[in-house]
Amino acid sequence: MNEANLMFGVGHLFCAGLFAVLGAGFAQGTIKRNSLAGFRTKKAMESDENWKKINEYGGKRLMFWSAILAVLAIACFFIPLGSEENPNIGVIMTLACAPGLIVI
Repeated sequence: MNEANLMFGVGHLFCAGLFAVLGAGFAQGTIKRNSLAGFRTKKAMESDENWKKINEYGGKRLMFWSAILAVLAIACFFIPLGSEENPNIGVIMTLACAPGLIVI
């Protein structure tokens, strides 16, 4: 394992944990309607009931994708990324973009 494996693995595990904690807060309904955090769509902002339903659904999806990111993070420790002289750019770029997939 080289530095890149360690960097991607630890970074992705941190992101997965952060997204899972945020998702759990939304899924449990503990985060009330506000203008800063949550799945703020026009429909969600109409009422507290809509806010709760939409954010519960979004929180569950966020936790699901966090679990997938955590599995990828663990795989990062074992995927060969090449050497400094001959890096595997395709794998490195794929791993670098992985946390962004949760946002999309």
